[in-house]
Amino acid sequence: MIYNKRTFKQCCSLAGYLILFLIQDRTYYRLSSSAQIINFNLLAEHSVRQRALIEEERRSLKQPSKAREAPEIISAYQGYGAYYIDLYVGSPPQRQTVLVDTGSENIAIPCSECNDCGNGHTDRPFEPSLSTSFRKLNCTNCLSGKCSMDGSGEKCHVGSSYVEGSSWVGFEVEDYVYAGGRHDQALDIDQDFNDSDDTFSGTDPNNAIKYRFPLKFTCMEKNEGEFKKQKADGIMGLNMKNASLWMQMWNAGTVVKRQFSICLRRYPFSSLLKQDRPVGIMTLGGMDSRLNMSHMVFMDMVQKNKGV
Repeated sequence: MIYNKRTFKQCCSLAGYLILFLIQDRTYYRLSSSAQIINFNLLAEHSVRQRALIEEERRSLKQPSKAREAPEIISAYQGYGAYYIDLYVGSPPQRQTVLVDTGSENIAIPCSECNDCGNGHTDRPFEPSLSTSFRKLNCTNCLSGKCSMDGSGEKCHVGSSYVEGSSWVGFEVEDYVYAGGRHDQALDIDQDFNDSDDTFSGTDPNNAIKYRFPLKFTCMEKNEGEFKKQKADGIMGLNMKNASLWMQMWNAGTVVKRQFSICLRRYPFSSLLKQDRPVGIMTLGGMDSRLNMSHMVFMDMVQKNKGV
C-alpha cells in the first residue's frame, strides 16, 4: 500500500486532560503537547480430516455481511500510567486487555504456558486450545514475523523491545477478535444481530460483534520489564504498518474508512483501586465529529509509515 502526503490535525477541547488522534491514509489528529502513552500452548498437529473440520467451522462463524460505514466506538481505560482497551479473542471470546501504543506495529498477548509473563494482569493468559477458530501461522502466512523452525515445524518468530527496557518475544498466530463490547462480559458470537449500519450503530457495546474480524497477533513466549508488572495483559500497536490493529481491521474489509481516533483523559490523582475506569474512547474505522469542540488545524507529516 502506497501512502501519499499526509497531514496532521489538532482538535478537540473537552474538560480535563485530553488527547485525540485520528489516523488515516491522509490525516493525523492530535490535541495535547504530550502523549502517553513460547512456549505457548498451541493445538497439537491435526490430521487432514481434523484440519478440514476446523476450517469448515471457521467458515461457518457468523460474520457481518458488509464493511461498516459507521466507526466502532469503544471505551479506553486507565492502567498504571498508560491506557488500554479490551480485545475479545477466539471462539468463544476470551478477554485480553492491551496497551494503546501508537509508536509500534504488533499486537502481542500472553498465551497459556508463557514462561514467567508476570502476575496481576486483568485476565488469565489466552488459551488457544479453547478456541475453535484459532490457528498458528506457517512461514507462508507470516505478517511481520520471520520464519523459524523447531521440533513442531514452521513458525513466524516475532520480537519487540522498547526504549525503557521492556521486551517480548513470541510467534504469530491468527484468531477472530472484536474490540470493545462489554468490559466484564463476552458477547455471544452466535447470536443473531441487526446488520444495520446507521450513524449510531458503532456506539452500542452490544454491536461490537459486527466488527469482528480475523486478526494476526503474537502469542508471547517470554516478556521482560514492565510487561510483567503492567495492569493490561499485552500491547496493541497502532502505527501505519499492516500488522497494526486498525490496518488489519481495514484490510479485512470490516470497515470502509482507513482511520482511527483516540480521545483520552488522564486522572492525575486516581487511586489504584480506580485504575480500570473508562477515561476516554477510541473509534475504529473513522471518527465521530460529535466529540469535536474546536476546529481542526493541519500540519504536514514528514515521515511515512512510521509511528505516531
